[in-house]
Amino acid sequence: MISGTRIRTTSALLAAFAASAANAQGADGARALMQSFAAIDTSRVAYHETKSIGILDSVLEQSGFLTYVAPATVVREIRVPVVETYAIVDDTLIVTKAGEEERTDLDSVPQLRAFIESFRATLSGNAERLEAYYHVSFSGDGPGWTLGLRPRSRRLAGIVESIEFSGEATRVDQIRITEANGDWSLMTLTPVDDNLYRNGDSP
Repeated sequence: MISGTRIRTTSALLAAFAASAANAQGADGARALMQSFAAIDTSRVAYHETKSIGILDSVLEQSGFLTYVAPATVVREIRVPVVETYAIVDDTLIVTKAGEEERTDLDSVPQLRAFIESFRATLSGNAERLEAYYHVSFSGDGPGWTLGLRPRSRRLAGIVESIEFSGEATRVDQIRITEANGDWSLMTLTPVDDNLYRNGDSP
């Protein structure tokens, strides 16, 4: 006869093994996704962002374009409701508003750098850099996948609770940011006509 203690011990070992297997599969999936992203030289998508702000009891909307150029350039062009550009080039954030440009060294604002790396390290497939700033989780269902990020830094975690990328193959379809205060934003991404982009036309 098998004792209750032995059954509980066996069940705990099986649960631990299953969790380890799931974590290993998640790590392998995340690694494969990062390798796929690392092979992409440039990409450009249109985005629409909805942001919920609890203190204002309202939802704000914004749209424009996102461009990534390997290995370290990400540009966010806001077209609606205002026209502004935020360009991350190497270690510098360049903000352009009303024709005026302002530059910020990312090394001078550690939390800003950590937040920016959630996008740049993901898009460039730099798993090592991403894991330096975030606890990374991965789940996949066929070609679809979800990459979850939680800040390692307590200071950033006091601002951002989690960032979640979801998509299919090497395409990112959505980016959801949940803030520590309960506010959230959801960015939906759609492809841009590459021919128009190459010809220099406005998509």
